[in-house]
Amino acid sequence: MAEPALAIQERGSITVSDGSSFYTFNKDGTFLSGPWGISGRMIEGRWRQEPGSRNRFLVEGRWSWMNGTSLPHDFRKMVVVVYPGTFNKVPKDRLGFASVDEILDCYFIIDGLSPK
Repeated sequence: MAEPALAIQERGSITVSDGSSFYTFNKDGTFLSGPWGISGRMIEGRWRQEPGSRNRFLVEGRWSWMNGTSLPHDFRKMVVVVYPGTFNKVPKDRLGFASVDEILDCYFIIDGLSPK
């Protein structure tokens, strides 16, 4: 089982998915989320690990909608808890707009969401 924070440091990033969206945590602190398909919510921002936690990540970013209308300054804070998992290849027909080869197949929850 891969520990999320350690995997980010070793691999340079991790991507998790709920089946309709992807969530990518990059080693340089950037964060990107978007739909697997041609329309859906997008989040672009930064993340940091919650002090004292191995699996709680604090994300601050701009929310928008791919192929739809959205507010120009919709900034939010989100807490994501990512549990250990295993890496699996993403089928090529499933990639959509995500530029990843594999995802961390794991449980994760959105534990908080608020305006910034």
